[in-house]
Amino acid sequence: MLVAIDGTSGSGKSTIAKLVAARLDFSLLNTGLLYRMIAKYCIDYKINTENEIDVIKIANVIAYNTIHENLHTEIISEVVPIIVKHEKVRSIVRNWQKEIVKDKKYIVEGRDIGSVVFPNANIKFFINATLEERAQRRFNQINDGNINIE
Repeated sequence: MLVAIDGTSGSGKSTIAKLVAARLDFSLLNTGLLYRMIAKYCIDYKINTENEIDVIKIANVIAYNTIHENLHTEIISEVVPIIVKHEKVRSIVRNWQKEIVKDKKYIVEGRDIGSVVFPNANIKFFINATLEERAQRRFNQINDGNINIE
């Protein structure tokens, strides 16, 4: 069984996904963390993130099933949009996602999850919130220490 939770940034996808996964006793996959992990490796190894070939090389050696802590930093947030521009990198991450959830009960949350990555998910949700609410949620995350500003 696969439940896909898609939506805008800051709309509450992660919060809802955590609650639903706990309630249903499903595993949880936050797909954004996979891109953040690639970004962290690129930063740590001083990879030119504009160069798709270099980012692919990093993505191909990452153990994607061991997501690291401290991935919500300002610098990682700045690098992720550069990485996701690369179609081949997105393809690698989509393959990871499909491998991770294969034949298991999962709540998967992230952008384009229900439309692109798992269009045949058993259940799909799209979460949205007003711009003001999304901004307030990000502000609260920063103040609560859930997002690090370096």
